[in-house]
Amino acid sequence: MLFVNEKYTPIHKIINETKVTDEDKVYEADNSWGEKFESIICDAMNNKGKLPKGGSAYASDIEANMTATPEEVYANVYNSLKTKLKGFGELHKLANSDVEVSDEWRELGMYDEFKATPNKTPKTDIISGNSKYKISIKSGIGARLMSGAICETIATLRAAAEGEYKKLFDDLFTDLLSSGAKTRARIHGSTSAILKKLKGKDQSDDEDENAILRINAVKSKLDEVMKKAEGKLRENILMEATTGDVKFGKGDGAANYVLIWNPNDGTCELYNAKDYVDKFGSHYAIRTAYKSSSVKLRDPETGEEYKTGDYDTWMVLSIVDTTPAPKTKKSK
Repeated sequence: MLFVNEKYTPIHKIINETKVTDEDKVYEADNSWGEKFESIICDAMNNKGKLPKGGSAYASDIEANMTATPEEVYANVYNSLKTKLKGFGELHKLANSDVEVSDEWRELGMYDEFKATPNKTPKTDIISGNSKYKISIKSGIGARLMSGAICETIATLRAAAEGEYKKLFDDLFTDLLSSGAKTRARIHGSTSAILKKLKGKDQSDDEDENAILRINAVKSKLDEVMKKAEGKLRENILMEATTGDVKFGKGDGAANYVLIWNPNDGTCELYNAKDYVDKFGSHYAIRTAYKSSSVKLRDPETGEEYKTGDYDTWMVLSIVDTTPAPKTKKSK
């Protein structure tokens, strides 16, 4: 079963993969509309399906993105949730500043050792006044559960692992740390170009290129596990990625419900977190990927930004629904 019984191979002896496919890259969607719809859900529930006096602040967004009218969307949200959110009081969005990451998560993710700061983005997007409902919002199929950088990846996998997998992840990430790897690297050119340049090497004269080699070695090893992750390991990974129970110590930042909204008419489905993972977990692909951002400088004379050709690159654990997302008014 997998390779958990094999003798552990230190990172510097792992042959580096050189091919970076489209699946290895993560492209971030524009989240502004999704964040606005979170406000629409709160607005609709707090106003019992009616538009606020003076109309909705999001009317133009609804008309631009959805097939239903603002009045219909507000009514659809309320009618589909009113019997499920009993005694919710008032719904409001949860901000990063409202939550704290647990000490256990910091330790699991080796944040101090890597000199990194935990991402405080809560799994809870909307919370009820009595904190009974801590809801993660997903816009139907095509949803992403997480896209966490190295320390987030380490913490998620170590929190989920049991038995032989626990030892495997502990050894792998301890070795990554001892190899001098950084959580991200600044390179000149694309990740695939750098890896092709370094093909067959386990060391470079450049510190950041070495970081890519170390990260890529871990990525190759993790991909072997993730391709065959099943049973309790897979369920635990999906549950932590969905709820953030360990990350936020089951506080307000940890979601206990998942809400799926229809991007056309605003109708909603609500699941407790366990039922959501049981129902939709098989749709999710768990894999590692590269993310990068272009390094830009500003011309002191013109004030214009320009690309330097350098990229900050890092590895993430990507958990995404691979079912094609439904067409919306905006995508037609």
